[in-house]
Amino acid sequence: MWCIYFLYSVLLVIYAACVITAYGIKLQIRMDYNNLSVCIRVYILDWIEVMSFKMFEWQGQFYYSFNRKEINQIKAPKGSKNANKRKDKSDMRKVNYFALAGQILDDMPNIRLKEIYIQYNAGDDEMVKSVFGGGLVMLENIIRSLLGNKIKVDRIINKDISVKNPFVGVIAEAVIGLDLIKILFYLLHIIALKKKYTIENYA
Repeated sequence: MWCIYFLYSVLLVIYAACVITAYGIKLQIRMDYNNLSVCIRVYILDWIEVMSFKMFEWQGQFYYSFNRKEINQIKAPKGSKNANKRKDKSDMRKVNYFALAGQILDDMPNIRLKEIYIQYNAGDDEMVKSVFGGGLVMLENIIRSLLGNKIKVDRIINKDISVKNPFVGVIAEAVIGLDLIKILFYLLHIIALKKKYTIENYA
């Protein structure tokens, strides 16, 4: 009997994963100019939050929180510059980032996004608003020209929310459908590529 329940549970999990992937994963990025914060959230079924990351500045220090848990301060790595200089050069590794970046772009799969929705507020200055809105359009054209054959977007919406919201910054949302599977495998491929383009130098 337990085998039947186990098989039923596995099929239910597979079905749920297929439904969620087919419906789409929503990625939201919120950049707030007032408190110098960046918040990244991932939703399934459009409203269920499954992951969040927030980084913000307070009294000259930067802090971060993952999945709304405890807040940690971002600190510089321990050790002085002199200590770094005294590292044994016989075991140094260098990554050919130029070649790696070229290979990453060449191997990038074709990805289709259902929608990118951008809300922004550039403040009360009409000239700043105009420049900011034009900058978004220019950035969109640059992305389309560089990655137009790799990333297809069904719809891009830019909306000025300065009248309705005191928030100053940008909120960007993107919905990823079945291509989420491609992206996950592509990230694993990038990790493997880094090892390929890592060169070990021996003294």
